[in-house]
This record gives sequence, C-alpha cells and structure tokens, in this order.
Amino acid sequence: MKGLHMYSITADVTYPQMHSHDRRVRLREAALLSIVFEHVCTVQDPGVLEDARLARCAVQSAGITEWQGRSQGRLVSLGWDWMRLHDGALRAQTSVPPRSNITLIDSGGYDMSRHDTDEALIQLILDLPWEEVSADAVSAE
Repeated sequence: MKGLHMYSITADVTYPQMHSHDRRVRLREAALLSIVFEHVCTVQDPGVLEDARLARCAVQSAGITEWQGRSQGRLVSLGWDWMRLHDGALRAQTSVPPRSNITLIDSGGYDMSRHDTDEALIQLILDLPWEEVSADAVSAE
C-alpha cells in the first residue's frame, strides 16, 4: 500500500511524564509533602455555610481557602472548604473533596485514583497550620 508507514515509539519508563493534557501536576507523595504552601485567599461563602448546615454541623460561618506552592518549578494549587465552629475555631470540611491540580502518582509513574489523591490531600490539609492565617483573612473582610 502506498503511503502506509509503520513507526516504532519507545519511551523511557524511568521518569514519569511531567506534562499533561489535563493540566494536572503529577507527583509522588514525598514530593507533595515537601511543598511549602502559601496562603492565596480565604473568603466566606454562603453556599459552603448552607452545605454545612444541611449536614447538621453547628457552625457560625463557612467558606473556602486557597493555597499554592511549587514542586519542581510547577505551580500547584490546593483549596478546600472550611467552617467556623461556635467556639470560634476553624475546621476543614473534609466531607467535601479538596480542589487541586495535583494528581499523585505511584512508584511506577501511574496516576493514583482520585480517591487516594483526595485522601492524601485531606491529610496534608489537616497537618498544615492554616487556621490562624485563614481566620485573620476572614476577619479582614
């Protein structure tokens, strides 16, 4: 057949693909834990407050917070819902998945499930010292 060509494509499987068609940043969990996140914004959101009340949470206010950092020069974003309890403390609303451009990859360089990535991100959020910075931002609104 005229014009039919066969091509052989080989890939180096020792390095994960660092660019993606879906604009997600793929990294291993160790790289995630090494990111220094900085506060971008925290605002009250009536929709989050309504969701918290529908879930029968006793809250004064609620909203969203957004943080960002860099991993190997790539910008990563991490946002989540929060609620202010009646004692004034801010708590992450972990019943709602975080919003992020991060997808964790396994040791073979393959994407981990969305659930596994979300679980790791939630644990990271619980370990971050975000509450005071976010409370100050809401107070300044």
